[in-house]
Amino acid sequence: MYPARRKVMTPQQYKRRERRAQISELYKKKYMVHEIADMVGTSITTVSKDIKYLHNLWEKSQIENIKSVKLRELAELDGMERICMERLEGCTQPWQGARWMEERRKIKEHRASLLGLDAPKNINHEIHASIFTKEQKDAAFNIALGVTNTTKLIDEIMEGELIVPKIAYGDDALDDDIT
Repeated sequence: MYPARRKVMTPQQYKRRERRAQISELYKKKYMVHEIADMVGTSITTVSKDIKYLHNLWEKSQIENIKSVKLRELAELDGMERICMERLEGCTQPWQGARWMEERRKIKEHRASLLGLDAPKNINHEIHASIFTKEQKDAAFNIALGVTNTTKLIDEIMEGELIVPKIAYGDDALDDDIT
């Protein structure tokens, strides 16, 4: 079997690699793009493209770091859960196992959170009226009453002409409407 061939860099690729290393160092030191271009001796466009390339490279390395941290954490949780199960099996009385069951539940919650399997917490499913403006509240009220003209609504209230539908509760409420 032949050894794997190493890819030989062309002089242009080597120069690009060296330029990106320079740009990376200057960018980390908070130099502006036009300053970096002057220092490296290249165009602002080239520096911008190289910075975009470096951002993508850094992002990929961070994703890999996050994955390895998650894997390490999951392995540690597996070991902790195994210890909880061993201790639980060693309990002779039901009340002794309660602590280990609680610890195991916490471990499972943490694992679900790491994997993104836990349901979102602290979500309020109610719509708070305070997020609406006065005009929006008035419009919603008018729509609910079937009135689109606010002036007409006010006139009906003042003249006592506003008709509020009756709500029937059981058979007795229906008898009142029969003539």
